[in-house]
Amino acid sequence: MSELSVGRDLHNPRRVALISPARGRRPHLFGAGECPFCPGSEHLTPRATLVAVDCGDEPCYTSELGGTLRGDWVVRVFPNMYPALRLDPGLRPPRRGLASAYGYHEVIVESRVHDELHYLEDGRNVRYALLALRERVRGILSDELVEAVVPVKNSGLGSGASVPHPHMQVFGLTFTPPELDAEVRSFAGGSCPVCGLARDGSLVAFESSYVVVVASPAPRAPYEVLVAPKEHSPSYADASYEVLDDLSRVLGAILRYVLTGLGVGYNMWFHTAPKSAADFHWHIELVPLTSTWGGFEKGGGVFVVPTPPREVASELHRALSGLVS
Repeated sequence: MSELSVGRDLHNPRRVALISPARGRRPHLFGAGECPFCPGSEHLTPRATLVAVDCGDEPCYTSELGGTLRGDWVVRVFPNMYPALRLDPGLRPPRRGLASAYGYHEVIVESRVHDELHYLEDGRNVRYALLALRERVRGILSDELVEAVVPVKNSGLGSGASVPHPHMQVFGLTFTPPELDAEVRSFAGGSCPVCGLARDGSLVAFESSYVVVVASPAPRAPYEVLVAPKEHSPSYADASYEVLDDLSRVLGAILRYVLTGLGVGYNMWFHTAPKSAADFHWHIELVPLTSTWGGFEKGGGVFVVPTPPREVASELHRALSGLVS
């Protein structure tokens, strides 16, 4: 029997908890220990479900399932050893849309480069990671029981990351998590709230050929931004090479600014359309670790932020104009 389970709060039905005792056994390797994500350490992780190898502009894909370990990877994806979700037949729900602990929890090692700032210096690293992520999102969505896929990245002490090597995690869920569900509902009126934000010139921090960066109008922390394709597009799985190539440069510049200009880590997540969504506009939300939430923020869901969003947009415009190449 699996030790994973789902909990729901009776007085707040929107709150869902995945109960995973295994998460408490994760190693924390900041400042010590052999990195399991570096080249040569492939034997320390589960076999890769997806291996991206260098084939020029776009990577080629293979896997280690049923084969040997690959040492020539540029991006490597494998099941999390301490999962919040598991492909366990005993956890399968009777149909898609029901909350369960059945699902995918995978790690995407974004690069062979261990240090994140060095990783971000080469735009190809970010491009390969975004393309491999798109490939894996497509693969997970092919499971008929998966309703939603949520990729996330935690970087730096205090972010929730346990390994400093640049990596993302991907969650494939049988249900739509509450935050994403609330966003999907905001599209019910027929207008796109993401497109609306992009039209507010006072909040636009940066525009490239395919991507727009917007300072959040209701930030949870100073310098929170939303990054989205300029063209209305529901699913990250359908993002073109041109969009992801452009996004790699813009996102890389934002992350360099957060890590060096602000000097903090961050949490970042991708919101892409669940299968049941009638409409959506995929985007990335990035929250730098610039503040600590207190009881009012956690208990009230109201966030006290000292930096006005328009000032953030102006400052980021100046910074990103010099960083995006």
